[in-house]
Amino acid sequence: MNAKTGVEAHKEYPDVVGRYSKGSEMNENGRELVECMFRNNILLTNTIFKHKMAHRTTWQGPERINEHKNKNNEIRRNPYRNQIYYVMIRKSYRNFVTDSRSYSGINTNTDHRLVKTSFTFDCHKLTNSKKVERIDYQRFNNQEVRDKYKETVSKKLAEKEEKEHLSISNQNKWNEATEICKDSAKEILGVKQSFKRSASDDINTLSEKLKKIRIDMNSSKTRSGRQILRKERNKILKEIHKKLKEEEVERIDELAKEIEKYKDDST
Repeated sequence: MNAKTGVEAHKEYPDVVGRYSKGSEMNENGRELVECMFRNNILLTNTIFKHKMAHRTTWQGPERINEHKNKNNEIRRNPYRNQIYYVMIRKSYRNFVTDSRSYSGINTNTDHRLVKTSFTFDCHKLTNSKKVERIDYQRFNNQEVRDKYKETVSKKLAEKEEKEHLSISNQNKWNEATEICKDSAKEILGVKQSFKRSASDDINTLSEKLKKIRIDMNSSKTRSGRQILRKERNKILKEIHKKLKEEEVERIDELAKEIEKYKDDST
């Protein structure tokens, strides 16, 4: 890959490259890599955790070149070292990553270093970004709705047959019939309303704090630090649950009042 990112990449693409990369400038391969990662919402994991330079290095020159000098015009004491290899993940999985760094001392005949990334994988945190519309099939209990659905499907199928002049495969016919049934169900039965759990500003603020604490817990290096953050997290969770219960009670009271209102109007 031979892609150098460095501080320059972090300044231009902070969502892709962390602040703990090695070096100061990007090379051409590094820029192409970072731009590709930016377009695809991908993160370079071994640039987001604070480690000493030896643990950021993924390639080290096989020998010291004593004639070469550093920026201060002094003879280099260390060999050339670069960070040119990365472990990449989607940004949506960032909270699963607990550490990422390179390791030297591996018994292999190479000047390249192993990069290891640690995960704490939780399937319950994976969410499907695509919203699926849920059709209200309970309305089929009404005979009038069932009759209207049958009539709509039959009408659309008949219209489709009239428009089709060319012979199509049985599979395509089945696919078209399936789509007609789905569209008719959505039109006649309607879609179930999805209710947000809470629209309260207080709960949203607490949720943002909770997200930040979880990120800090994943990046914490000490056990005592994680324990302190865990206590703070539990405290915020209790407060959120308490406010959700209060909102649920208010919602039920409002619903009861509305029912009573319609009851009075009908008498």
